[in-house]
This record gives sequence, structure tokens and C-alpha cells, in this order.
Amino acid sequence: MEKILERIMSTEIFASAVVVLLAVVVMAILEKICRGYIKRNDPDHRVMSMIRSVLRTIRVLVGILVVFAILQINGVNISSMVAGVGVAGALVGLAMQDIFKDLIMGLHIVSDKAFKYGDVVIINDVEGIVTSFTLLTTQLKDVNSGNLVTICNRNISATSVVCGIYDIDLPLRYDEDPEDVKKILTRAAEAIDRIQDVEYCQYMGVQRFDSSAVIYKIRFKCSPAEKWPVWRKAMTELQKVVVDTGLEIPFQQIDVHNI
Repeated sequence: MEKILERIMSTEIFASAVVVLLAVVVMAILEKICRGYIKRNDPDHRVMSMIRSVLRTIRVLVGILVVFAILQINGVNISSMVAGVGVAGALVGLAMQDIFKDLIMGLHIVSDKAFKYGDVVIINDVEGIVTSFTLLTTQLKDVNSGNLVTICNRNISATSVVCGIYDIDLPLRYDEDPEDVKKILTRAAEAIDRIQDVEYCQYMGVQRFDSSAVIYKIRFKCSPAEKWPVWRKAMTELQKVVVDTGLEIPFQQIDVHNI
């Protein structure tokens, strides 16, 4: 019993406890500082994921250093262990090349402010809401299907942040009076503008001339996340106007010549 008490009260145990306590205090202070910085300076959550990833890395490194320090304090020769860790680190580095590529691209995304949490973006032909971002992966909720799509950052070559401006192209007959069409479609734009979630809507005018029709354009803006519900409501309003006013959408015409 006396030997056990002596061992517990020994300098080595006391020093080991001090090392552990210092490591815990330092990490707690560092995490508190980082949380305060994120709260004050990162309302868009652009660097939050980077800071959290760095903190996790620091936590692992501090844990390894604490273990080595405790072993050294208690008389364990760690020189061979350090050499072994170095060899293991080289092997792990080779095996984790893709992870390092993800980290580098994640840092690029954060530093370039390419997008932030909640943005609707197009990445690799997927249009979705950014629901999660880390230095390793980006997760999108597809606005078309609702699927959650996880993309490794190393596979992101280009990104587009969707602004939420959409065009409706309406084909009408060539013999329609342009002034009458302007009045009718301006009224349709005003009806679309009253739809909930629509920021604005306006009649833009003649877009182009096709082989069988004149194409008129109406443009509206809404949250990209509400694109399809708003689009369907807008098309309903436009259909009502077309039916009420008697505008005709022509069939494609083809001239056939007998030789």
C-alpha cells in the first residue's frame, strides 16, 4: 500500500498530470478564442469549417505530444518510437494523397470565397443548395430531385453561384400586333410579380425570330431554392393570360417542295 501511495505521489505522476492539465487548458482556451472569432467575423460560415478542421488537427497533434511527453517523463525511451512514427507518417502520407488534394482545394474555396453555406451553386452539373462544407467534402441538396449529393473537393474544377434570374420564352404568331403583345405580356408579368417569393418580374420584349414564331421574353427573379414551385405558378399565370386574350402559340411549320 505504501509503495502504491509513493508511486501515486511521485514526481513523475505529478508532472504527467500537469502536462495533461496544461494541454486541456490550452485547447479549451484555443477553442473559445476560435468560437468567438467565428461568431464575430464569420456570419456567412465561410471559414468555420476550415477553423474546425484545423482545431481537430491541432487536437490530434497535441494528444500525440502529450503521450510522448508522459512516456518520456516516466522513463520510457521514445527515440525508437519517434523514428517509427516518422516511417509510419511517410507511408500514411502516400496513402492519403487524395485527402491532401481535398484539403488544398477546400482551402482554395475558403480563401477565394467561392460559395458559402446556404448558396445555390452548380458543381459538376449538379444544381443544389450547399448544406454542408468541410475542407474535405461539399454536400449539396439537389434542387431538382431533393437528393443529397456529396462531392470530394478535389473533384471540383468550377463552381457557379446561381443568382435566381429565370427567363420564360413565349413563341407567338408572326401576325400578332407587337404593341398588343407588349400590353398583354406586361399584364402577365405584373400577375407573376404578385406571386409569393418572386422579387420582381418584367416583360423584356422580342427575344428572337424563329422559323415559325416570334419569341417574346418575360424575366423574373426568385430564390433559387424556390425555382420550380415559382416557375410552375408563373407558367400558370401566363397560361391564363394567353387563354383569356386569345394569343396563339403556333405549331412549327415546314414547307415541303416537290421536285
